[in-house]
Amino acid sequence: MKLEILSFVEALKYNPEMKSYAIRIEGSFDNYILLNPLKDSENWVKIKPYYFDDNWPSNWKEYSWYDTKNEEFQNYLHSQQEIHPKMTEESLMAYLESRGHPYGRYTLFDESIAKKILEDFEKVENQVENVVIHCIDGKNRAPAVGIAMDEIFNWGTEGLKEKFPEYRRFVYNKMIGVAKKR
Repeated sequence: MKLEILSFVEALKYNPEMKSYAIRIEGSFDNYILLNPLKDSENWVKIKPYYFDDNWPSNWKEYSWYDTKNEEFQNYLHSQQEIHPKMTEESLMAYLESRGHPYGRYTLFDESIAKKILEDFEKVENQVENVVIHCIDGKNRAPAVGIAMDEIFNWGTEGLKEKFPEYRRFVYNKMIGVAKKR
């Protein structure tokens, strides 16, 4: 099975050359999927949207791997310090952890979503040669689902965790856990 993990913009430009199944991941407050269908193609066997946000429970330490010294994070921190002058890196991280996610959204990925993703794919598994998974940035949720499915279905795609180091561990672990229970 071929696996494509894309951003939203890449997915809109994508033209499948073989029989393909698409998993589209969108947050609760986004309307990208509804307003922007994928390119028409006779090679789409099925296109399935799933809605969950890029968040995790407050006791889950998703940020433990995150480099708070990188330029993107530092720019965000400085922009917040203009609004909240007493904010520090530590207080911002504590705030994000206390909320369970970075953007104040509330649809948490859970076992029912993981189960639905796996069951929906199994219905078309024998009809497709390619799986396309996208979320907005193609960095966190889509890679987490893709990496988990690659392992669950033994597709053998190499280097996914290295290619997508920011994959959402919470989503990945939940997918693997659901697969083990089946």
